[in-house]
Amino acid sequence: MTELWEGGVDAEPIVGADGWIAEVVRRSRCGEEEVRQVLAAESVRPPTGWSTGRHTLEVRGVHFAGIKQLADAPDAPFSYATAIGPGVSGFGTHEVNDAGKSSLLHIILWAIRGRTDIQDDVKKWLRGVLVELAVDGERMACVFSVHNRRPRGTVWLLAPDAELPWDGLRQASDAIVRTAFEASGDATVATPELIEEINRILRPYVQHELASFSSGGDMERVMDGIMTSRLGFESIPSWGARRESDRIDESDGTMGRQGWPTWSGALLISDPSIKVVLGEETFAAARLLQVYLGSPWAPVAATAHAHVKQLENRISVLTRQAEQARTAHSGSLENLQQEIEQIDASLAALSPAPDPVQLGQLAGELQQASAAYAQANAVWLERSEAYGNTSKLLESAEADRAALTEAAHTRRFWHALKPTCCPRCETDVTPERWAAEKSGSCSLCASDLDLDLEAGQEQEVAAASPQDLHQLLTSGEAIDLDSLDDLTQTRLAILQLEEALAQEDGALDDAKRQREQAAAVLAKARSQLESIDTSVTERRMALQLRRAELSGQLSERRGAKVTLFSQQIEALRRRLKIVTTAEAVSVDKRGADQSELLAKVNEKLTTIGQHLGVAQLTRAELNGGCRMDVTKGGTTVSFSKVNVGERLRLKIAVVAALLRVGQEAGVTRHPGLLILDSVGREETNPAHVARMLEELIQLTGEIPGLQVIVTSAHGAYLTDALGPDRTYLAEPGHTLW
Repeated sequence: MTELWEGGVDAEPIVGADGWIAEVVRRSRCGEEEVRQVLAAESVRPPTGWSTGRHTLEVRGVHFAGIKQLADAPDAPFSYATAIGPGVSGFGTHEVNDAGKSSLLHIILWAIRGRTDIQDDVKKWLRGVLVELAVDGERMACVFSVHNRRPRGTVWLLAPDAELPWDGLRQASDAIVRTAFEASGDATVATPELIEEINRILRPYVQHELASFSSGGDMERVMDGIMTSRLGFESIPSWGARRESDRIDESDGTMGRQGWPTWSGALLISDPSIKVVLGEETFAAARLLQVYLGSPWAPVAATAHAHVKQLENRISVLTRQAEQARTAHSGSLENLQQEIEQIDASLAALSPAPDPVQLGQLAGELQQASAAYAQANAVWLERSEAYGNTSKLLESAEADRAALTEAAHTRRFWHALKPTCCPRCETDVTPERWAAEKSGSCSLCASDLDLDLEAGQEQEVAAASPQDLHQLLTSGEAIDLDSLDDLTQTRLAILQLEEALAQEDGALDDAKRQREQAAAVLAKARSQLESIDTSVTERRMALQLRRAELSGQLSERRGAKVTLFSQQIEALRRRLKIVTTAEAVSVDKRGADQSELLAKVNEKLTTIGQHLGVAQLTRAELNGGCRMDVTKGGTTVSFSKVNVGERLRLKIAVVAALLRVGQEAGVTRHPGLLILDSVGREETNPAHVARMLEELIQLTGEIPGLQVIVTSAHGAYLTDALGPDRTYLAEPGHTLW
């Protein structure tokens, strides 16, 4: 679910600024409490703590060192250092271009702004940089090493009376980079000791560290923090549109911030071919003019504008999401309806459900058959156990009978033998021994043979027939077992067990037959129940349950509308209305503050442009959007239509006019540092260069704290106009460093 973006919803409502708030309430027709809350949430607040005091920025000196790597010359170490005084200072060569002049300016700006447009090859050459700055007289040194094009360093606060030894710095750095290069023969050799030596030389002049940095982005943030507060600027939000090839619609972009790196764009005029009146970035020109004109409502209007763009973008995103949701919603309803129709078709194709009465009857029959089978099986098991026990007893009795019969036969056998000698010692049996045996004594061992008893038993065994035993059992008279011998008792028991076993066998057969009948009944009952397909009922119930669920979803979604996005969009549009109104009110207040100042700027602009040599200039008029109309010889053209030499003069005139008017009105915002690169490169008449330089000198005399640093390949003109003390020239035929 997309959540409503609330901005700074927890911000405290704006207090005070009653006139501004009242005007926003009147124009937006929203309640005062809502207006105060929304503007606070979007960080659109009235100006507070606006600084109108003059702040100045000055460059006191520059030093850098490294190793050059040139395609058409040997690699060579270099070290450059010079102090830079107030007023106008010129750096030039004797008609030699690509001699390091622009690089010098960009190195200075790198230290001031925290970012640089210096050429990549020069950045690769650098090993260490020191730039001394002064803000309202507070002296600072930005010192950093450059390794793999990445800056790393410190900003030091210097003592007020510090006089840095620029020549000593140059010599010490030259010795370090030259020694490292000669020892390695490698122009890319690292020289970490260089920055250590620079800091060592600075140490007597340092009060304390202001900040340190370890990357390009880090350096930009550090210098933004140092310069913004000291020079009285603010960091304000800004909206940047994405590139046309990347954006989805006109509102697509990202929120950023504009701070010192943006405001410092008005310090440099390096390329007159860029058709921007102030600074060198088209998107920032209007903002620079509004800030430098000095109205406290300029940051308020800029902040409101950025948040208007952000809200428009958010509304655009939500509108696209709402449309996607509507499309998905319609597709979802259609899918639900199709699934319900498929379920209805499946239900219609199912076979009829079985009769529940029949199912109950068959289930009851199966239960009864199961109980009957269980009972029959228990009887069969009982009969089987009884039959087995009787069989075991019969087997035991038969074994006893066999043993007794065998014993009797054995005795008869041995009594019939007539031994002639002893089986052990082979002593002959004498006639006297045989005569004694007839009297009942054994001829070998003289023991009593009990021949009468044995004879009686033999007779008994022979006399007892199966019929006699059966008659004995069926007579009904009590049997005196003690009167019977063991063999007869055993035979009588066998007869009884055989009759019992015959009865058990019959009972077992009956139990088996009943068990088989019960099993057949059970199998039939189970088969009848299994033949009925109960899965149809289960399938029908599952389909009906799913259909009810889908029907509920369909009903719910049909009844509900896609209102979430609409509510969010409506809330954001109301917020946009308030912020847009606040922007319009702030722009009006900014315009009221700046209209009179802008008229004075245009007067000064025309005059200064004429003094700087813009031929036949009768009127230069700058509007609040930082666009300029130029009237020359009775014809009015836009700033972009004049030639590059005239554009350079007019750009200088704009900064000078802002400084003069701001000085007079007490709202000067420009810090007074102006850096001009390659002055005179577009000129064919040397007198025009001299006249421009003379006008710059006059401006620095009229505007306190104005410092101008220029470079030119026409070094002789610089010397003539500025004098040798203000000019830093390379030797004829040589580069600046």
